[in-house]
This record gives sequence, C-alpha cells and structure tokens, in this order.
Amino acid sequence: MLIRCLFLALLLSMMPAGINAQQQSGPFEIPFTFVAYDSDFEPGEYRLEVALKGNLRLVHRDTGRARYLVKGSGRAIEKQGRDALLFERMGNLYVLREIRYGAEGRTSVMPLSKQRSDFVQVYTTQGHRPEPVLISASW
Repeated sequence: MLIRCLFLALLLSMMPAGINAQQQSGPFEIPFTFVAYDSDFEPGEYRLEVALKGNLRLVHRDTGRARYLVKGSGRAIEKQGRDALLFERMGNLYVLREIRYGAEGRTSVMPLSKQRSDFVQVYTTQGHRPEPVLISASW
C-alpha cells in the first residue's frame, strides 16, 4: 500500500513538467528575414515551442537552430482557432511584434532590445510607416 501511494505521488509530481515542456505551435512559413528582440532570423519554416517556465523559442525546421524569445505581457483577443505571428514591416525590415494564440484567445507582445528599438526609430524618422503582416500557422 505504501509503495502504491509513493508511486502515485511520483506520477502526479511529474505530470505538470511533462505537459508544459511539450507545448508547441506552428509550423509558420515565413518568407522574409526578420528581427525578434536582438536576433536576426532567416526565412523558412519555424515552429514555436513553449519550454520550461513558459520561455518561448523559435526552431527553424531545416537547420534545427533554436533561439529563445523575450516576451512581454499580452492581451485578450477573440478566439480564432489558429495561432499567428504578427510582424511590422517598415521598408525591408520585418519585426516580430506579437504572438497570437488563437485557440486560447490571448497574445504575447514581443519587445525589442534597446539597440533594435533605436534602429527601428531610424526607419520611422525616415518616413517608413509600420504595416502589419500576419502569418498564420499552416497546420
């Protein structure tokens, strides 16, 4: 009886980590080079993974290269079913601004580093107006 209780307790303690460690979204086919926080990303197919403690990372399908993303607070949105990535296009610069979790009805805002924010400011002072570009998961 004691062994059975210990075994059940062990199983219950392992469940949350296993569930959270395997959440993913995508694939997202991104046809342009883009910036997120302080990293440059090449065009290609990506999947978004939720790692331990809610950290996000983008994984390139062909190269397997993964980079962690810094996320900010989000907002509630209408439940849409598909996840999506919202970019801002300014000239030939694409910036990842938001991740939309369609089935959950929420978002995560993607901040930029100070250096990248200054770079974007140069684009806007040159007259480039941000245009939204939405890429939905292609599952």
